[in-house]
Amino acid sequence: MDHQRRRPGDSRATADERGVASAIYGLVVCSATLAAASASGELSFVAVSVLVTVVVYWLAESYAHALARHAVEQEPLGWSGTLATLSQGWPMVSASFIPLGALLAMGALGASVFVAINVSLAVATVLLVGAGWTASRASGLRGWRLLTSTAMSAVFGLTMVALKNLLHV
Repeated sequence: MDHQRRRPGDSRATADERGVASAIYGLVVCSATLAAASASGELSFVAVSVLVTVVVYWLAESYAHALARHAVEQEPLGWSGTLATLSQGWPMVSASFIPLGALLAMGALGASVFVAINVSLAVATVLLVGAGWTASRASGLRGWRLLTSTAMSAVFGLTMVALKNLLHV
């Protein structure tokens, strides 16, 4: 990605924006599913639940974008447009791979489901903070605004950690 600022109407800027937003959203969906599915006590169930949920959200979001584009532009969306819409949202799914990898690695190392999920949630939270910081810096935020924006990303992850540990001890 080049470092020139793109105009808001630029289609590459829109695709980049959607990719960043999708990755952040994917991490939140991944974390929420980790927290909710942890009640099962089964590592494989949790992993499959996360992957299926994130894929369903990706498909639903892509469908919504495709319909919106079709409605606004008043022209049919062909295969190339459909593939572009799907690829722009793919970061929603790929963002979950690192937390899922941490979950499975902890399980393979013999950690309890409780520990594996908490480590995975911690990894997702760190990724959320990193994504929030990077996106906030790229948007020109500095000082307390940068810290506040980044803290909002951390709040999402920490909320999921708290919910998981309060509801599914």
